[in-house]
Amino acid sequence: MDYRTLGRSGCAVSALGLGTMTFGVETDEPGAHEQLDRFVAAGGTLVDTADTYGNGRSEEIIGRWLASRPAGVTEPVVLATKGRFPLDDSPNGAGLSARHCAGVGERSASGDLDNPGRPHSRAAGDQSSRR
Repeated sequence: MDYRTLGRSGCAVSALGLGTMTFGVETDEPGAHEQLDRFVAAGGTLVDTADTYGNGRSEEIIGRWLASRPAGVTEPVVLATKGRFPLDDSPNGAGLSARHCAGVGERSASGDLDNPGRPHSRAAGDQSSRR
């Protein structure tokens, strides 16, 4: 597997990323976990998701996979998420405001992927989390 530096972050990620848009929609949880296992076994580290994929189910499935695998497997994984699209009808439920983006990043970083749209207090920052 080849690796590249992610922007100016200094974080190295696999040149190939695993997109998870179908997790929880076309791919059930066991199938998604199998894809994640095979991707990581092949040296993949960059897993791409979004809070709207499968109405949040993609992040939930990834969260359960991360929690069920040993740290030696999950430590190299870099979880990249996106959070511009609406999660709810609240004034901060969509867009690129610091509050909305911080919530997306915090949920991914904390493993609290089962609560889309809940309020967060952490300042906005890098939306990628090293797990």
